Amino acid sequence: MWDNGMSSGKQLKKSNLKVVIIGFGSIGSKHHSYLKNRPEVAKIAILSSRSKDELPEMKLEKFEDVKKFDPDILYICNQTSKHELELSRIEKNFSKKIIIIEKPLSNNYINLDLYKLNKYFVGYNLRYHPLIDFLKNKVELSGFVKAEISVQTDLRKWRKTDYKSSYSAKSNEGGGVALDLSHEVDYCRYLFGDLDKIFSEKRKISNLEIDSEDQFSLIAQIPNEESLLNFNFSYFAQKEERSIKIFFNDKLLHCDLINSSIIEIKNGEEKLIKLDAYVQERTLEEQFIDIISNDAPKAATITDGQKVLELVL
Repeated sequence: MWDNGMSSGKQLKKSNLKVVIIGFGSIGSKHHSYLKNRPEVAKIAILSSRSKDELPEMKLEKFEDVKKFDPDILYICNQTSKHELELSRIEKNFSKKIIIIEKPLSNNYINLDLYKLNKYFVGYNLRYHPLIDFLKNKVELSGFVKAEISVQTDLRKWRKTDYKSSYSAKSNEGGGVALDLSHEVDYCRYLFGDLDKIFSEKRKISNLEIDSEDQFSLIAQIPNEESLLNFNFSYFAQKEERSIKIFFNDKLLHCDLINSSIIEIKNGEEKLIKLDAYVQERTLEEQFIDIISNDAPKAATITDGQKVLELVL
């Protein structure tokens, strides 16, 4: 039995892997783009409503076909509102498998006690962003006073299809800026530890033609400490921003995740730290390698995914 994403000690085989991707939208295709070239992967199949001609691999028509294929790894890449259904079907039919759930875990809290037979991870791949990796391993973060985390984006530019028809636009499918941009909440838990919610607010305030929220604010703190974290996300920005400002008593770190750079401001002087560029597909591949290679990878577990939900729902 495996406990909420942590290994029992048994290593997954690292060659001749069979992989199933459930759902083949934008993120499903991005996972496929690196999986098809990985030497550890022998076969890939896709469970999707798309026609066979639209898919680059074997099409599975129904979940019974997934059972017959008997994969080592399953990716859940369909609508957020369908994640719990897929998790339930997997847990009832498989054991000792690796499950990678595209973030967020769900649009509702789930009962973690129901998921013990497999290793479950949530695809918060910003843990593998060069800037986040630098903060985690090269910067002493204890003693920070405040962090301001901002993601300002334009939903209309996210996908090639009409934004109004995307799941992001529909609250009943798990859309909304809080869940869509919950990467930030996860990487802050990864950097700083558990967080306690003080206040949160979701609103629909722009003229975007959606029924999900387009503005989210969250104030959290480190348990038993005074340090505060202030999150602000929106779907309607004219200029993209993805940043975290970390305030200490004697300096400020202004971290730009889009340009993968940090400006350290101390005693009136600025120092620029330029890091490797962020490439989404690269971080997804690094996450995959980490999960299949390490007994305790840094990837977000199903428990981490639930902790994020407790902060954003």
